[in-house]
Amino acid sequence: MAMIIFGVALAKTAPLFSIDNPIGFDSVQGVVKALIQVAFMAAGIVAVIYLIIGGFKYVTSSGNPEAIESAKGTIVNAIIGLIIIFISSLLVNYILISLKIKPLYQLGVEEQEENSASSESNSSENNELPVPQ
Repeated sequence: MAMIIFGVALAKTAPLFSIDNPIGFDSVQGVVKALIQVAFMAAGIVAVIYLIIGGFKYVTSSGNPEAIESAKGTIVNAIIGLIIIFISSLLVNYILISLKIKPLYQLGVEEQEENSASSESNSSENNELPVPQ
């Protein structure tokens, strides 16, 4: 009997501790978008590092034709990698937008609600520029 009363007393009390959301995302979509952003950033950083390494190899080649060709190959491959990363990020953003999900990166002006934009244009009948007095 004492165990039942003790169990009921424990059930009605507040929890001893609570765990906040450690990752800060409320949905799986947010986690996936964050992982994709990290992957794109890491790939971009690696491509830029290879670009720097290729430039360093080119500068320190001392006129050796084999070293120059190796350095040019590294630079060209790094630039191709950057182009592929850029195109793939555009493709991922297009897919996210077509799935009615916010894109990874917002480039440009945020979309305004159509109602607020139309009400502002209707309320201002005088479309002239303001004249300072």
